[in-house]
Amino acid sequence: MTLAVIVPEAARRFGDRPAFVVDDGPTLTYADLDRRSDVVAAALAARGIGDGDLVALTVASDLTYVIAYAAAAKVGAVTAGVNPRYTAAEQAAVLEVAAASLVVDPTTFAALEAEGATAPAAPALA
Repeated sequence: MTLAVIVPEAARRFGDRPAFVVDDGPTLTYADLDRRSDVVAAALAARGIGDGDLVALTVASDLTYVIAYAAAAKVGAVTAGVNPRYTAAEQAAVLEVAAASLVVDPTTFAALEAEGATAPAAPALA
């Protein structure tokens, strides 16, 4: 079973129960995770990201990371986490080696959420 299957199944089974809780921050329910990762997945697919593509995540280990990670899985992409605390030169060195199809930083993530709201749904993975 893949994450692309697990996330919607968890949303179906657990709905509005908390999936992730951030101290002094928002709570992400299973339904929210599924819905928001669907939106980002649609934007990734619209940008041509799909099966086997590498998506580098240069976002903090927070809800943004979880949503982007699930969205990448939903389109068949793989992820590489890049520490956002690295200097610009350190990040550039890692990204050069990774040769990612897309780098998702906080600005890109916000754009993906906006784009995905109007993009066609990403094709379901088998």
